[in-house]
Amino acid sequence: MQQDTQPTVAVAPVLRKRRFSFDVAAIGALLATTMLAAIAFIPVASVPFIFTKVSILAIGALVTLALYILARLTRGNAIVPPLPLLGALWLVPFAYLLSSLFSGVGIRAGFFGTDLETDTFGFVLILTVLATLTALAFRRTGSYRTLFKIGGLTLAFVTGVQILFFIASRIMPTKVSATTNLIGSFSDLGMLVGLGITLALLATRFLTIAPRTRTILMVAGGLGLVVLAVVNSTIVWALVALVAFGLFIEAIMKHRAPMDDSDLDGVALMLSENEE
Repeated sequence: MQQDTQPTVAVAPVLRKRRFSFDVAAIGALLATTMLAAIAFIPVASVPFIFTKVSILAIGALVTLALYILARLTRGNAIVPPLPLLGALWLVPFAYLLSSLFSGVGIRAGFFGTDLETDTFGFVLILTVLATLTALAFRRTGSYRTLFKIGGLTLAFVTGVQILFFIASRIMPTKVSATTNLIGSFSDLGMLVGLGITLALLATRFLTIAPRTRTILMVAGGLGLVVLAVVNSTIVWALVALVAFGLFIEAIMKHRAPMDDSDLDGVALMLSENEE
């Protein structure tokens, strides 16, 4: 018996080429801005330390805003978070605006200070724009995973370098100060570390993340607690404790045992006796 044989044609897998997306570019620009602003450090006395970081934030905010506008024009739609949430976010720069107008030091000095310090209207406005773009650009679970991953790595790097600064300040106190850090002032460092710990808690509680990423977040959170203990800011401790307590209550309420109807027998009996 003769068996018909047909030539086997090998089908090569079709690889889909990912198209360029302004949405992805906006998310990448936002992540790169926050990461570079956190770790940027130019060891030159002629280059202002805080001004360098604020410049990175301002340029990154403009680039991200431009990419987001192009993404919306390309897609023809926009998903906006709840307006009360955005309104509450913009109350902070509005308060700084009123304070700057009535400060009596002039519009330029009141808005931007001398070198655009962190406690000025201009700096708070830049942070508010970045926070608003974050709420607008991050809409998918994968984007949030990337945000927490980059944030965890940045926090681990900052806290690791800060611990090295602490050790160096003990060994060489005349050359390295104990308050030296990559962020700016010691209070700014505490705020950033507290924010990182809060994001790590939220990520491990609400996101389904890989074990390796979870380990990185836990290690970064542990190092952050060490740095936070050294900074010892009361308001940062209070905010982190409130977030942790809220997540603890939420976890208990979500995992509590369902109520059985037999648990209400005694209550019904007492009510009936009282009615008699």
